[in-house]
Amino acid sequence: IRDIINANRKNEKKFRVLDVGGRWNLMRRFLPDDVVFYLDPYVDSKDNNYIKGDGCSMPLDDSSFDWVVSSDVFEHIPKDKRETFINEKIRVAKLGVILAAPFFSKEVAEAEKKANESYKILSGGKDHIWLKEHIKNGLPDEKSLEKIIFSKNLSFQKIHNNRLFIWEVMMGIGLLASKNLSEEMTRELEKFNFFYNSKVYPFDFSSPSYRKIYFIKKDKKLKELAIKDIPIEDSLFLEALGEGINLVNKIDREKGKAVVSKDYEINKLRITADKWEKEIERLNKSVVLKDEIIKIEKEINARTERRLKLEGDELRNIERDIQNMRLEIQQRDTQIKERDTQIRQRDQEINFIKSSKFWKARKLYLRIKNFRPRNFFELAEKGVIALKKEGLRKFFWYLYKYILHGRGYFRKPGEQTETLNLSEYEVWIQKNEKWDRIKIEKEMEKFEYKPKISIVLPVFDADEIFLRKTVFSVINQYYQNWELCVVDNASTKIIVKKILAQFEKRDSRIRVEFFEKKEDLSRVINRAAEMATGEFIGFLGQNDGLAPNALFENAKSINENSDLDLVYSDEDQINENELRFGHNFKPDWSPELVLSQGYVGNFLIVRREAFKRAGGFREGFKSAETYDFLLRLSEIVEKPFHVPKILYHKRIFPWQEKDFSNIENGKRALERALKRRMIKGKAEIPDFAVEKNLPNYKIEFSPDDYEEKVTIIIPTKDKVDLLKRCIESIKEKTDYKNYDILVVDNNSKEKKTFDFLDKEKIRYVSIPTKEFNYSKIHNLAVKNIETELILLLNNDTEVISSEWLTAMVGTLIMDKKIGAVGARLIYGDKTIQHSGVIVGPHSTADHANKNMHFEEGGYQNYNLVMRNYSAVTAACMLTKKSLFEKVGGFDERNMAVAFNDVDYCLKLLKSGYRIVYNPDVLLYHHESRSRGKNDNLKEPRYFTQKWKKVIERDPFGNANLSLENTRFELKKN
Repeated sequence: IRDIINANRKNEKKFRVLDVGGRWNLMRRFLPDDVVFYLDPYVDSKDNNYIKGDGCSMPLDDSSFDWVVSSDVFEHIPKDKRETFINEKIRVAKLGVILAAPFFSKEVAEAEKKANESYKILSGGKDHIWLKEHIKNGLPDEKSLEKIIFSKNLSFQKIHNNRLFIWEVMMGIGLLASKNLSEEMTRELEKFNFFYNSKVYPFDFSSPSYRKIYFIKKDKKLKELAIKDIPIEDSLFLEALGEGINLVNKIDREKGKAVVSKDYEINKLRITADKWEKEIERLNKSVVLKDEIIKIEKEINARTERRLKLEGDELRNIERDIQNMRLEIQQRDTQIKERDTQIRQRDQEINFIKSSKFWKARKLYLRIKNFRPRNFFELAEKGVIALKKEGLRKFFWYLYKYILHGRGYFRKPGEQTETLNLSEYEVWIQKNEKWDRIKIEKEMEKFEYKPKISIVLPVFDADEIFLRKTVFSVINQYYQNWELCVVDNASTKIIVKKILAQFEKRDSRIRVEFFEKKEDLSRVINRAAEMATGEFIGFLGQNDGLAPNALFENAKSINENSDLDLVYSDEDQINENELRFGHNFKPDWSPELVLSQGYVGNFLIVRREAFKRAGGFREGFKSAETYDFLLRLSEIVEKPFHVPKILYHKRIFPWQEKDFSNIENGKRALERALKRRMIKGKAEIPDFAVEKNLPNYKIEFSPDDYEEKVTIIIPTKDKVDLLKRCIESIKEKTDYKNYDILVVDNNSKEKKTFDFLDKEKIRYVSIPTKEFNYSKIHNLAVKNIETELILLLNNDTEVISSEWLTAMVGTLIMDKKIGAVGARLIYGDKTIQHSGVIVGPHSTADHANKNMHFEEGGYQNYNLVMRNYSAVTAACMLTKKSLFEKVGGFDERNMAVAFNDVDYCLKLLKSGYRIVYNPDVLLYHHESRSRGKNDNLKEPRYFTQKWKKVIERDPFGNANLSLENTRFELKKN
């Protein structure tokens, strides 16, 4: 570009040059004597030579610049705007337009694909932002551009630039050196680019090339640039390669770590795995403290024996010594526990690193960094041949590829090579998020109702790039009947206000209001909601984004359910590099889960009238405003609707500090909700949430607040050892006092069974059956009961938590629409036997998180929070006699042994009642030890036929999660 302009300079004339899209104004360095401006949507306010604007609609007069140039911008312009982009350049230029860009060819497309694959290795599986864009959208077409130029009756010169071979080498080095750079290293990278654009430049014109430079002449007298196709010298090529590797080493020395882009979770570790391993080795030595403790305890015992024989001062001295020693034991015990915890955590971190893509990327970089001459022996076979037949340049090309890719580069086709795959979630995205805009637009045309959706956006000192992305995520919605109500909360960044003003001017649907004084976030949101004129209101964070089909899916749901007041959807997280992770595929409306966590999330579409009735957002709940609003909204909204699609992306930055005030404020919001609902319970933060700083909650019930009598039904057939352990655990560990035990004997024969019942004065009834019929036993037993609350309990269970029965009673009666409450049941090895029932796995039903350790949270911590399921097991289930009789109890004809409890819960669900799992109800369950396994296939077949619709889509699962297991894992296909 410089040489073309200089070739047409006469009498040292100074030109006015406009660089379109030249955000860093690099052109000024090549044309220091000219007046060089740059035009870009994102500008440096400290640079006076900028024009802020869109290259497709430039706020400039015709022929206002001598030259209009643009480099590596044209390929980023949407296809439908490329002709406008070219016409604008031609309009503003007086003499000529110079356009440099990659254009499509098979060779260029393949080179970009290879470069992107190399970048994915270095970045842990992420695509390069603009390479991915090129691959997805396609590069510009030369013929189309030339057609536009000819239509203007203009001539042009086409110049090949960046021969593909050199571009691949330089691009590879640039990728290695381009991540996580300080200002100093950024300057070093600019120097490297300057070296490339100056020294390598004369040897960089031949086909196939990566770029084409179009010199469009408005003035027919302009001279074309003389181009010579000169082969690059081997020494210069080697110097360029050396400059690149030196740059990588400089960055490594400054940062003290591999120049590999790491996911923000890895950045948290901050210490390499090698260092952790040494630390663990050192900490493991701390177990010698245990030997010291044993010695101290022996000394205590010895001195305690002597104490009986001593009196006076000596006795007091020994007592003091004993007290000090006991204190020392406590301190050292604490040390051991803390260090054991550290060891476990660090073991997990090491395993995470070494099993991850980032560890492999680190090894790749170290191989590059530590490359030594002795490694040339491994190049012998390929390298010598290349040196003899193809010359020194080709040899260095193989050398570069070997350093970057290792010996796998030379493997023959068909040989196994190590590759780094996309994350499981990225694979899922590629398979499932294939939107057909034309099909969506046709579907929208059929909408009978097209409600206006007002998006509320509070802003304060937002990052300008991500703020633009957020607003554009609204502008680019398929569904266009929206408005964006923005309230700036007295931002101190001038650029933020400028951006908002520009958007308001650009689109009449965007309305902005500026606060002069910073206010509470709730006031800002409420003010934005007051600006809304739509029937529905949606909420958006200043760094977050909407999927392009977000408003379409919500409008579609509203069309299908005209009485909806609240719609929510699934969401995920996204980092600063546009990498998506942390998917949250949610269940359908789960009122009890709302009491445990704000699972509904950030993107709510609420009917404006419902927003007003709920009272909008309230002050005093900093960082938990949405949770407080959701709790109040759920008290007035009858049918919230869930769209099982990822429609919202919450942006997470590795450098942002967590605001833990939201946890305590969320607890206060829950306390207010319990008080409003007159629930006798206390809001608490469970231990796991305290440890991990998570906004999760529990309701703690007190036995003093309840008087309802509970009858515990325990069916049994002999096995008195199991029955005894079960009943004794109830008596010894239950803090709820108003209960009665009814043992239902079914065909017991052993005398010791009845001896135990008589001795312990346990009430029992005998219900003999010809064949074992679990359903019939319970149906007849319930008829013998007068209390409203009935607890079904297996004889092979054993109480662990004293609050188990209190928690069940408190949960069942806190809402009249709760039909049954289930427990967290664990095996003797402390793994989960039951924590709710998922309907659908293997076409029947199975227990959630089965065989997971009982203290693990699992997906979204569902194992440790109260939530709704379609069913819970009758091995420990609290329900009401009136409901049991209302739905016909257990099906003793078709489900005598299995699925009767799930069938019962589904009948309750169908009748409008909810099923709740409460993890505070903790018992051992020695499953099926008293009766053995059931191999009857008729029952599952009948169950499957009866509940086919529920099995196809469990409302408390998610269509995007696998039905192959019960761990809430992503669906594979």
